[in-house]
Amino acid sequence: MNKTRAKLVAVATEQFAERGFYGVSVAQISDQLGLTKQALLHHFGSKEKLYAEVLQTISEELMQSINQPGTGESMQAQPEQVFANLCETCLTNSTATQLLVRELLDNKRRAESARQWYLKEFLASLNQVILNDARCSGISETEAMTIVYQTLGAINYFAISKPTFSRIYDGKTYRAVEKDYAREIASLIKARLDSITAG
Repeated sequence: MNKTRAKLVAVATEQFAERGFYGVSVAQISDQLGLTKQALLHHFGSKEKLYAEVLQTISEELMQSINQPGTGESMQAQPEQVFANLCETCLTNSTATQLLVRELLDNKRRAESARQWYLKEFLASLNQVILNDARCSGISETEAMTIVYQTLGAINYFAISKPTFSRIYDGKTYRAVEKDYAREIASLIKARLDSITAG
């Protein structure tokens, strides 16, 4: 992706994250960029195509968190490391995380006619990380998916709660929890997978 296109996608990501797909117009995004509506549409063709590129970009970033160094050192350590990396990615890019949560809330109308699910490969890869772990031999794909979704819920909830959390308590408390959060996510995954072996 060239620099100009990357900037357009970055600004669109912020706008969609703040207002949702239905709450922001192409005109609002183009105004934010200092472009005409026609100039923005020249790059993407439609609001739907721009949004699709935003989701594709986020999906690629999330896939990178699965493939970071250290995620393949041993089958035993892999799920803990993968979810810790993913947690760091979501906390670092809370705008993208907010957009994904909005997508879950706002997508009822579009879900019925969607032709492509940009996060499907990412979710399938996380599922496979669980299924490939030696502790999980014999669990079903549905059980693995449940573990993935529970963990994603814990990561996403915390990542998007910063504005509220840091005011309910204080910024210092939030930073302290944030510093330990990826480690706690790894501990949760470890405890869950160890319990499968013990059971």
